[in-house]
Amino acid sequence: HEGKTLSVIEGETVPLHPSGTEIIKEDNIRWLFNKSPLAQIKRNPPAPVIVLLDRFKQRLDWNENLGPLIIKNIQIKDSGFYELQIIRSENNIQTLEIFSVTVYAKTDQIKMKEAKEGGSVTLETGVTGIQKDDEILWKFGLEYSHIAAIQGGKKKTPTFGAGWRYRCRLKLDENGSLTIRNIRPMDTGFYVLHITRRGNTSLHLFIVKISSE
Repeated sequence: HEGKTLSVIEGETVPLHPSGTEIIKEDNIRWLFNKSPLAQIKRNPPAPVIVLLDRFKQRLDWNENLGPLIIKNIQIKDSGFYELQIIRSENNIQTLEIFSVTVYAKTDQIKMKEAKEGGSVTLETGVTGIQKDDEILWKFGLEYSHIAAIQGGKKKTPTFGAGWRYRCRLKLDENGSLTIRNIRPMDTGFYVLHITRRGNTSLHLFIVKISSE
């Protein structure tokens, strides 16, 4: 099964898009949240989604034509693992996909950035006059993998580790702002910026999304 990672802000409406390639018309569908039954969807004959966890009632929606499971007004406590299963018989239950969803508090300290797929997005440091002793460090994902830096006055965009996914698509300007070119769905998520100047370190957070338009 395929794993997908989503980073969202509390209060948003979040669609969990199944690939659908292995689902047939006769399959019933079950969603789990952190291994607990979340929702059951009968498709033969079609029936409304049955919400099995009380705190999600009135907040889940689903399109019987294999659209996404939609979570409305998502909350921080909704962070976790969402597992999509198909049920073909009592003894034939398959996990198709697992979504890892992290919900962050709505705060000015987190900046949202959107771009069309194939376009570019720039994450600004907001600083000027970088000195040789200053350090700019960019990290990506919940594992905070290093993807770019300015250290000792030199720009670095490694192509090893997490940097392999970007290859030649990252650009650092003289102030450490990071531009991601030819943006792809796998680039969406949580970016962390560490700025160290005169011995003081500040932390800045960004979430990058692919715009729907």
